[in-house]
Amino acid sequence: ALRILAPFLETEKTRTLFRGGAATLLLRAVSMLIRMLSGILMARMLGASHYGVYAYAITWSALLSVSATAGLEQVVLRFVSTYKESQEWSALRGLLRFSIQLGLSVALLLSAAGVLSIYVFSADALFRQTMIIALMSLPILVLNKVEQSALRGLDHSVLAQSPENIVYPCAMVILTALAFAFLNGNVTALHAAVARIAGCAPALGPSSVLL
Repeated sequence: ALRILAPFLETEKTRTLFRGGAATLLLRAVSMLIRMLSGILMARMLGASHYGVYAYAITWSALLSVSATAGLEQVVLRFVSTYKESQEWSALRGLLRFSIQLGLSVALLLSAAGVLSIYVFSADALFRQTMIIALMSLPILVLNKVEQSALRGLDHSVLAQSPENIVYPCAMVILTALAFAFLNGNVTALHAAVARIAGCAPALGPSSVLL
């Protein structure tokens, strides 16, 4: 069996696939550890009630980001890979430009609809403010998803996953901890939501530079 598989295992594409798979597995393991620790730290700093509001807000923003892309990630991944193989760079740039514009337009519409709904159905000031800030991150989340798909299509799978799985959670926890220190422990769900948006910016850095 090994003799039969030997020619396949010795090809450059196979070695690249194995390296990418191993790196992705390691990245996922590190990401799970970071997210577990960040969740514990956030809960400790915010307290039960504020962490509940924060978790509810970011869950809604994550769900809406999936609706905003609406299959756009798969389209970008497929055609970026195709254009890369055929070296149609102008078509690739046009695809990315159109995908980003479409994703951001839908994200802005969903954000506006969400903000309007919150003002209509919620009277709690803290909950309303936290939800609005979380919805403001929706365009950034959509942009991040599109860029990740583009990087995967360009065979940069590890770099594509690093911002969301490593850079973003670390930046968010660091910013929330700084707020915790400067505000003498009086950190609310609103502060955490603001730190989340600020943490998304460095997460976009590596992919934006490469693309």
